[in-house]
Amino acid sequence: MQSNSESEQETNEIKEPKDSDSEICYILYEQCVSRKTEPIPCDDCLRICLANRGEWPFDKCPIPPKRRRRKHDN
Repeated sequence: MQSNSESEQETNEIKEPKDSDSEICYILYEQCVSRKTEPIPCDDCLRICLANRGEWPFDKCPIPPKRRRRKHDN
């Protein structure tokens, strides 16, 4: 069956972000998932971002800043 190898090639092309817009969305999605402190619909926001060409809906999915370990000055 040749159709299997053809479909595999298609999926490989789809997985790679073709433009920087989708790449930005996936980066923000990773940050959303790893940093969220409250229930945020990161999956929905990823879809919105991809549909809006890289515009992440920060009103729906705020991304908290990266947590830094502070050295105690005491």
